This record gives sequence, C-alpha cells and structure tokens, in this order.
Amino acid sequence: MRSIARRRWRRTKVRVLSAIIPATGSVPGVDPERCTEFLARYRREAPFLPRLALNLSVLVFLISPPLTGAGLRPALALSPDRLEHHCEGLGRHR
Repeated sequence: MRSIARRRWRRTKVRVLSAIIPATGSVPGVDPERCTEFLARYRREAPFLPRLALNLSVLVFLISPPLTGAGLRPALALSPDRLEHHCEGLGRHR
C-alpha cells in the first residue's frame, strides 16, 4: 500500500514539473520517463531537507490556484489554459 502511494506522489511530482517546465519550440520540457528515474534516484541520494523542500513546493503548487486567480480546483484538475495561467501567476509572485 505504501509503495502505491509513493508511486502516485512521484507521478504527481512529474506532472507538476511538466506543467512548470513545458516543452517549447526550441527548449525541450521535462521528459516524464527521465524525470521519474531522476526522482527515484533523488529520493535515495538527496539529503532530507532538499527532499522536504521539493515535496512542500509540489504541495503548495497543487493547492494555490485560488491565490493566482486560476480557479478553485487543485492545480492538476485545471484546464490547460488555467494551469498555464497558474504557472505564470506563480512565476510573477514576489
């Protein structure tokens, strides 16, 4: 049961990172396969505080759409337009 929750959370982190760093014409975005491998290695090798910071950052990204005016849903339940608006809003935040 615990490994299922871990895989879901890892998938969520990959989706959040893919939303934050999308592919554009000249810049490749986050490759989900390579990102999953990286996150597994990161979990094994990184110290506790950076792992905690990554997990808290993902959590804040998920619950903060109302603060950026993107809507009242969790970030990954937003439409692509609203998700882009949310990412831009977080990028502009001071």
